[in-house]
Amino acid sequence: MTKGGLVFAGSGDPYLYAFDKSTGREVSRVPTPFPVSATPMTYKAKSGRQFVVVATGAGPDAALVGFALHSQ
Repeated sequence: MTKGGLVFAGSGDPYLYAFDKSTGREVSRVPTPFPVSATPMTYKAKSGRQFVVVATGAGPDAALVGFALHSQ
């Protein structure tokens, strides 16, 4: 979850979803190269920029996919 109240989720399809914590409304659906296969992780760099990383696919199609979030 982000400081701004976004919750990220994957559901086994090739998208990363972002939901508003307060309303539960889907605010973003971003395509990934393969189906999301793990819980998204978020971290903040020393610069203050926040990132979301998620594992996708399996076997030879496995990949980590990262997204940089807009600064607020």
